[in-house]
Amino acid sequence: MSMIVAVMICWGIFGVVWVVGIAGNKRVVRMESLADRALHIFGTFLAFSLLFRDPPAPQPFGGWLGLVLTATGAAVAIWARFTLGRNWSASVTVKANHELVRRGPYRMVRHPIYAGMLLAILGTGLAFGHAQGLLAFLVALFTWKRKSLTEEKFMVEQFGEQYVQYKRDVKALIPFLL
Repeated sequence: MSMIVAVMICWGIFGVVWVVGIAGNKRVVRMESLADRALHIFGTFLAFSLLFRDPPAPQPFGGWLGLVLTATGAAVAIWARFTLGRNWSASVTVKANHELVRRGPYRMVRHPIYAGMLLAILGTGLAFGHAQGLLAFLVALFTWKRKSLTEEKFMVEQFGEQYVQYKRDVKALIPFLL
């Protein structure tokens, strides 16, 4: 199997998990504004459009490293998605009986889905050998950083000091650093 096919399989598995995981989530009691939601969707769409815009130009060494980063990032995001369970939502929400999840990858970073997806985008850009992969990473970073700030505002309002302490204890995207 070629490295490019393997990268695309990683993204395919990620996509299937995301679509299947939508069913059975808890009822939403509060949601981000429509304008915020539109900006997050647009930024995510733009990032992936840039990432997959041109045919891959596989890199001999960087390609395999890119595959490892893509697979690792997708695995982290999927692990985080399963850990959230019925609390997960594609939009920023507070759910009925919302739970502050601090287990699994949430012990290491507050936003492991974004961290994993950013790593996967970086890996795919490296594997594909395109400069716009870096641009896709930067667009996604800006988009998801903005979205994470809205999420954190919701979580502080929902969980108060418990979430504030979580923010002090656990970095946002990169364990022990950022």
